[in-house]
Amino acid sequence: DKAGNKATKTVKIGNIDKTKPSIKVSIGNGKSTKCKVTVTVSDANLKAKFIKLNGKYLVWPKNNTFTSKGSYIIRATDKAGNTSAASFSIK
Repeated sequence: DKAGNKATKTVKIGNIDKTKPSIKVSIGNGKSTKCKVTVTVSDANLKAKFIKLNGKYLVWPKNNTFTSKGSYIIRATDKAGNTSAASFSIK
């Protein structure tokens, strides 16, 4: 302040979310199959999850199961901005 008084305080912040969302693909990440695939995305602070089939966005299915042929890319983001990705294909 104008009188020359100074104060210092150390603050420790320990609750920063550095954990990426978990994406579990029933056949394994990067794998291919001729059957249906179930995808589970989880995070305590999940903000959004996206799925692309052959480069086009899809609406996420209520049962988390995918059956259409093609190449899929899954992305999930939490409220802290941590992002995960996975992929699979159905022949």
